[in-house]
Amino acid sequence: MIQKMIITAFSTLGLQGQGNTVSSSWIVDSRASNHMTGSSDLLCNLREYSGTQNIQIANGSNLPITAIGDIGPSFPHVFVSLGLSANLIYVGKMVDNNWDVHLSHNGCLVQDQVSGKVIARGPKVGRLFLLQFTTPIALSLASVIVDNKTANWHKRLGHPNNVILSNLMKRGFLGHKDKGSTHSLSFDCFTCKLGKSKTLPFPDFGSHVNTCFEIIHSDVWGIAPVISHGQCCNPILDPPRFSQMLFYLFIKIQKN
Repeated sequence: MIQKMIITAFSTLGLQGQGNTVSSSWIVDSRASNHMTGSSDLLCNLREYSGTQNIQIANGSNLPITAIGDIGPSFPHVFVSLGLSANLIYVGKMVDNNWDVHLSHNGCLVQDQVSGKVIARGPKVGRLFLLQFTTPIALSLASVIVDNKTANWHKRLGHPNNVILSNLMKRGFLGHKDKGSTHSLSFDCFTCKLGKSKTLPFPDFGSHVNTCFEIIHSDVWGIAPVISHGQCCNPILDPPRFSQMLFYLFIKIQKN
């Protein structure tokens, strides 16, 4: 339910792509030091990177790591660096997980050594071996660069209460996880106050009627944009209290 609410809210803001998932291709690399990508949209459970490592590319320059995230439960702790032009899967890390990596003319197949369960697979494109992954959008929308102020998220998500906002923040759906207590979610929302306010009941009319037209409530409406065939443009609305019927009385145009 919470994930559906996030999808709807971000779809309204125009931040959702086609469908509920993001499909991506990753290059199997034996020389990379870790799984890494240049796009945070391909990851779930995105969080800030607090380490000191950099990514060294082919020309010798270093790229900063801005965040880390997960492709899925089997591929956690993926580095995000905005300067990367390709998505890389490190072979060494898969081998350390006791997985078999099979490369053939049919493509790449990653399996668990013990159970034989298929972890990932992908085609061979030219001289590259790719792995295909699908990431739910509901888990990949939170970005560490988005303002995480409680009041702003309260408005973006359709004014949910403090319990829902606290749950979203603790689970990391709105950026980095907020481990603080719910006292930080105190804010004054004028719109919520208006929405929860109640209209006082109208007082009962004290008089009673026994015949038609004994009491008439009148209201003049006009000037009407279209003049009637009888050259009238100011109708009087007369609902008699006894019959509860509505009568229209038309007033002719007054010429100066």
